[in-house]
Amino acid sequence: MSHVPWREAYRQATERPPPGAKARVWRAMAAPPRGDGRRWWAPAFAAAMATGALLVLALWPKPVTGSALGDGYALFARGATYSVEGRQVSLRRGRLAVSVWGAPLRVDAGGQRVEVESAVAVFEMAGEQMRVLPVDGVVLVEGARVRATSVSRTAAGDVGPLLALEPAEAPLSRAEVVAAAAVEAGAWDEAVAAYALVAASTSLRAEVALLKRGELELRQLSAPARARATFDEAASRFPTGALALERSLSALEAAAALSDWSDVDRRAQAFEATFPASERLAEVRRARALALYALHQVDAACRVAQHLRQPVPFSPQCPADER
Repeated sequence: MSHVPWREAYRQATERPPPGAKARVWRAMAAPPRGDGRRWWAPAFAAAMATGALLVLALWPKPVTGSALGDGYALFARGATYSVEGRQVSLRRGRLAVSVWGAPLRVDAGGQRVEVESAVAVFEMAGEQMRVLPVDGVVLVEGARVRATSVSRTAAGDVGPLLALEPAEAPLSRAEVVAAAAVEAGAWDEAVAAYALVAASTSLRAEVALLKRGELELRQLSAPARARATFDEAASRFPTGALALERSLSALEAAAALSDWSDVDRRAQAFEATFPASERLAEVRRARALALYALHQVDAACRVAQHLRQPVPFSPQCPADER
């Protein structure tokens, strides 16, 4: 390049291509190779083979076939024969795993009808026999409730790929359905355990779950100490939550059930300071008056009781102007 000025070399290198050059290049690339008429069919053959392979893959049974069901998923194992229509699955052969956390899913197999309300379950169809294995939650087999057990979970095998498809809120939705069903059936321990799962989450649902769990512990399990601890956990995590008033009243009731009168007095004062316009204020003041009397603070109890419309049992002991 020593005999060519560098500016001229730059001009030649960057000069615009002649008109029509790009069109000629594209035509040359699209034309079949010259001098070998036997190779023109190679691209067409490759394309045909690729299309055929896609069709085979689409029709051939896969190790796992997935189907989204709105608020649920279904995974069919290799060789399964089935059909899906809306929120109804018909399983004729093979293995099916489903997870549902909202609207119910109906599964028909072997002449049986199963309603999956909010659960994870595995279905195995062999011949005319169907086996239902709940992994989490409750399913209805011909109207009979079948709950998940350690045996059914073990027999169902790995459902990790199915659970990996779910949104984070799905297990919480299932737990709420299980809890509500357990309450309806009077299975208090099961309901408390389900609400505990929701309460342990970082979801806003946790505040509601903590209140419901504490109410069950207080009223159904007769465990006021556990209930008070649950209410206090809720107050710590949701100090300005929407359920603060109801939670404060329930915690006060739990303290009274424990005969912890100092705690009743403290909680009643805190309630009055926080909710001075509450319709429940009168009953809170009454609880405080009774607590003070139990603590042998009769004068203080009488001063609180004088603001009540209904007399308290110890009213005769109060001065006339404080009755």
